[in-house]
Amino acid sequence: MITVVLAAVALVVLALTVVMKPHHRLYVAAFLAVPQVHLPGFPASIFQMWMIIILVLTFIEPSNRSPIRRIEIPVGLLAIVTFLYVFVSAQPTSALLIGSQLLAFLAFLRLGHAVGVESRHIYRAASLVAFWVVVEALMAIAFHLRPAWEIDFMRTLLADVFVGPSAQALFTTGPNNVLDPLKAGGLFVNGNVASMFLGTAALVFVAVALHFRRAWAGWVAALAALGVLATGSKTGLLLLILLPIAAALLVVASGRAGVLAAAALLPALVAVGLAIPPFLSTRFPQYFSELDASAADRAPLWRAAWQLFGEQPLVGLGYGNWAEHAEAAVGRTIPPHNLLLASWVNTGIVGLILTIAIITTVTVAGAVALARTAERRQRATIACALVATWWVFLHGMADNTTVYGEMKSMVLVALAIMLMDLPAREPETDDPKLSRRRVSGTQPPARYPPARKPL
Repeated sequence: MITVVLAAVALVVLALTVVMKPHHRLYVAAFLAVPQVHLPGFPASIFQMWMIIILVLTFIEPSNRSPIRRIEIPVGLLAIVTFLYVFVSAQPTSALLIGSQLLAFLAFLRLGHAVGVESRHIYRAASLVAFWVVVEALMAIAFHLRPAWEIDFMRTLLADVFVGPSAQALFTTGPNNVLDPLKAGGLFVNGNVASMFLGTAALVFVAVALHFRRAWAGWVAALAALGVLATGSKTGLLLLILLPIAAALLVVASGRAGVLAAAALLPALVAVGLAIPPFLSTRFPQYFSELDASAADRAPLWRAAWQLFGEQPLVGLGYGNWAEHAEAAVGRTIPPHNLLLASWVNTGIVGLILTIAIITTVTVAGAVALARTAERRQRATIACALVATWWVFLHGMADNTTVYGEMKSMVLVALAIMLMDLPAREPETDDPKLSRRRVSGTQPPARYPPARKPL
């Protein structure tokens, strides 16, 4: 009987999804992307399974031309390669889940330029995500002040539904750092990943505030930044200082210099991120010793992965085959904690190349958008959106995340990429005065969303 009911519900959801307009699908996807909704017995979240349906529909229905489409190619190819590694992995389920997550990310990107999706729809989607950003930030702050509340929350049914299987595993097979009273995760079992989500959100909502001229988005960004501090992540604190500086540099650099600055800044930030921990732990040992300890803990993993790369660079190991090498390197089974090394370990040289291609394509798209935009506010929008994606990329250089961070942060990366594209999508005006201002580099105030236009 339960099977029949579930099948009937699935058919109704499928029918409703098919008849929905693309911007309504974007709203639903944006609202579901953070809570995900995990049900017992299901291998993936409701969001993840629903996005596969959305992806199919985006290929059937028309779409607009957009620079985002260049990013979709390496994302789609990486998903295909990941699915192929099902056949050579010790944990084929992991390959299936990661591959389906990449497809969900691809669906988000394709929704951004579907026919009928306009700037105001992206704004409303961001507004829906803002609700969950506020919830996550408030939870992180509350759990920082009262660590016992976090432990109690992780034992509840709400945590099983919104955090997922990792909530139950926290007390059995998968302990994580929110068990440390100095760490807070909110909807995450890892405080560092929570800081990545909140830091990325802070930059995304600064971009939203700038482009749409909405003060509330600035307050959401400020709350998210405060949430980064509440997670107890020193990596989050470091990026919270470095990336706004990077965004400011991108705003003032124009033309060809701006493209070169964007191309050079990301690797420069990686180098700074690797060099700063030993320096800070020496100068401020009581506060930043965690950074140096984390780097020292990951170094044996990176050396082991690099040694394996030299021995068999082409095919990698496949999902689940890294465990014995981690055990030999650090005495426990943990991932490589570097998104580039992990991409090679799990999907070989092709996966590594495609991962680098995604990072490069996103950065190039942002750099080109900056070079084509003269108006200062819109340049700031693009710069903040671009460095929001960089937060995920940089965080992934020392953690168990990937090019979209993790499932809850995927929507933020997708929104950041959409925001980089928005200035070029603003409708032209017949008003000659405004047209001259647009040509001269001074655009009129953004008109989205219209004040009285109904949903």
